[in-house]
Amino acid sequence: MKLKNFIFGAGLLGLLAVITLLVVEHGEDEPFLWSPEFGKMRANLVLHGVRYARQAKDGDAVWDVDADIARFYQDRDVIEFDKVHIVLKDSQPVEIDADMGIYHLEAGDMELFGNVRVYSSQGYVLKTDSLRYIKKEGVVRSPDRAIMEGDNGSRLEGDGFIYYLKEHRLVMKRPVALIPEKEAGV
Repeated sequence: MKLKNFIFGAGLLGLLAVITLLVVEHGEDEPFLWSPEFGKMRANLVLHGVRYARQAKDGDAVWDVDADIARFYQDRDVIEFDKVHIVLKDSQPVEIDADMGIYHLEAGDMELFGNVRVYSSQGYVLKTDSLRYIKKEGVVRSPDRAIMEGDNGSRLEGDGFIYYLKEHRLVMKRPVALIPEKEAGV
C-alpha cells in the first residue's frame, strides 16, 4: 500500500514539475495552453453549458435560455451569454438564436447580437444583426437591416423595425415586400 501511495505521489509531483516548466518556458505575456486569460475576465461567475428558466409568479415557464457560456457581472447587474438559444413560451411560441446576448437583470431587458434568428410558430423567420427587447416599453426593436421570410415564400425586408408586443404590430423602416404569385391571387 505504501508503495502505491509513493508511486502515485511521485507521479503527481512529476506532472506538476512538467506543468511548471511549461509555464516558465511559455512566459507570462502569452496565454498558456487552453486556459482563459483570467486577468481580462471581470465576471463574478462564469458558467459553461447553461440552461436558465424564467418563471411567472404562477410557476409557469415564461422563457428558457440555453447558452454555451454565461458570465454574471454583479457590478453591472447583467448576464452575458455566448451562443444563446431562447424559447419564449407564449400562446404562440417563438425561438431565438444569436451569437451573443446581454440580459439586464433589474430592467428585464435583453439585447442580442450577431446572426440573430427569430423563428415563429407560424413558420416565419426573422433575420437581423441585432435585436433589443425593452420590457418597460413592451417592444422589440432593431436599427439593423431585417429580413422576414415565410415558409410560403413571402419575404419582407426593411432598414430596422419596431414590434409592439401587446398589439402584435410590426413597423418596418423602408419596407420592401415580395409575395409569391400564388399567395397574391395572380
